[in-house]
Formats: sequence, C-alpha cells, structure tokens
Amino acid sequence: MQGQQGQMPQQAVDPTVWALQNELNKVRGEVMGWKQQQEMMENQSLLNEINQFSLKAEHFEDVRPTMIQLLQSGVAQTLEDAYEKAIRLDPNLFEQMTKAQQAEVAAKQAKEQNRAAKAARAAAVSVRSATPGVNTAPKSSDRRALLEEAFAEVEQRL
Repeated sequence: MQGQQGQMPQQAVDPTVWALQNELNKVRGEVMGWKQQQEMMENQSLLNEINQFSLKAEHFEDVRPTMIQLLQSGVAQTLEDAYEKAIRLDPNLFEQMTKAQQAEVAAKQAKEQNRAAKAARAAAVSVRSATPGVNTAPKSSDRRALLEEAFAEVEQRL
C-alpha cells in the first residue's frame, strides 16, 4: 500500500471513448480555427471601414476617444452618428464646424445668385431690329419696278 499512495491507480480506457475524445478534440480545434478566422475577417472589415471613414472625417483623430466611448456605451450606433455626437460634445470643434458649414452655404448662395444674375443679363439683351432705311420688301422682277426701287432708295439717302 505504500507504493500506491504516491501513484494514481490507472483505469483502463475504452478504445471507443478514447476515439470519440480524439474526434471531439479534432472538431473543437477546427471550430476554434474557423471562429478565429471569422473574427480576423470581421476585424479587418471593421478596420477598413474605420480607415475609409477617417479619410473623409476632417476631425476624426481629435474625436476618436469620444467616438469609442459613444460606440461602446451604445449611445451611438454608427461611425457617422458617433462622429457627429463627438463633434457636438467638443465646443471648439462644434463652433469650427458650424462656421465652416455657414461659409459653405454662403458660398453656394453667392454662386447661385451670380448664376441667376448672368442669366438675367443674358435675357435682358434686346433683339436687334432691321437696319433703318433698308427696304425689306421683296424685290420686283420687272425693269420698271427695279428702277422705281432704286430711285426710292436714293431719295431716302438724300
């Protein structure tokens, strides 16, 4: 009995149970590998989306920590939503964005007014009439009428 105190008794393992445990471990390994691959693909997709958004968001780096908090807490559901809310939470950035938007609207209005003024000027140009003193009546085909027309034109010039 002294030799058995330090050793655990070995039990005979049924070969079927052993085979099933090996198969189970193999399946678990495949599932874990698949899950890791899916997570990596999802993370890469999210990183690409964030990078694309950061290129078009002017103040992204300034508000990134606030955006993370808003997204993690569930206050914001999308990157755009988190960005807008984070901008509003920073008084300086909000003021800058408001001024920029107002300047953009003013520039757009000025451009539209300029276009409308050019269109009005183009429409205001008068149509030129025929030159005064020129007879626009159809010319006669006989000699007598041609001579009368020529004398009438000479008389008008004098």
